[in-house]
Amino acid sequence: MTTDKPAWQMTLAELAAIPLPPEPPELTPEEGAALIRELNVKCRPVTMEEYAFLAHQPAIRDMAAVERTLGHLREGLRATPEDPFLKGVRDAFAWAYGHQPLGPVSGEPAEEKPPRWVDLREEAAVAADALAGALDDPPQLPKDYSVGVDHTTLWPHCGTDDPPAGPLQQPR
Repeated sequence: MTTDKPAWQMTLAELAAIPLPPEPPELTPEEGAALIRELNVKCRPVTMEEYAFLAHQPAIRDMAAVERTLGHLREGLRATPEDPFLKGVRDAFAWAYGHQPLGPVSGEPAEEKPPRWVDLREEAAVAADALAGALDDPPQLPKDYSVGVDHTTLWPHCGTDDPPAGPLQQPR
């Protein structure tokens, strides 16, 4: 069915008669592995097909990079053990890798342990909403703690190139 009518002028029957677009093809395991390697080199937005693949993966950040960042985090916590940002980073890493049962800002458990890629994105969104004052029942956490959680939950799922502790990535 083709029509020149804008969707907002169509009846429900006309809208229902419009065929849905085909489902996007699933990524093969090889394509998924290549995507994860690519995102570890340089973060970028993902397509619907890539999202569908990544949503069910645990944190995809390269473990060598995670270990380096955890080393920087331990050094930072030794130097400033009460730093709320670094505490947020520590708690977010513990949750992201299955060592803490509840999201550090949301207080909610992930469906799987360790949390999946999509759970990391959701916790980052909750932390960002907490920072923006957009939660109905905001957690009573220091702002810097929520910033640490937000940044840390973005990094393991390759939502940012900059690690939450240690030196920042150099521009490429």
